[in-house]
Amino acid sequence: MDESEIISIKSKKIHDLQLQAIVGQIRKIVQEEKIDFLIEEDSIQFKLCLKISEREYLELRIPRKKFKEIVPNLQTMIQSLLTWHKMGLKVKDLQIIPSARSSNRKWTKYSTV
Repeated sequence: MDESEIISIKSKKIHDLQLQAIVGQIRKIVQEEKIDFLIEEDSIQFKLCLKISEREYLELRIPRKKFKEIVPNLQTMIQSLLTWHKMGLKVKDLQIIPSARSSNRKWTKYSTV
């Protein structure tokens, strides 16, 4: 096994641990908030989608480089965004996306986690 293979294996382990941590945190949050969710990921970021109604969802993009900073504050951030949404407030970088674009996605029910 050469050095590049070792680095690749370490990177994969770190990636897997990050994903497990975020999924665990999200499962706790969605149960408390009673919202459905889905997680998508790529090499740069995690994308967390929270279904806020039958026709809308919030999409949070969490860069891997900021992962350690964001995860401890994720629940507070989600609660604030949900509160702002209920109040009708919008945030510049916050997009409310029509669920028609999400019809082919598999949402995880908060009640099943």
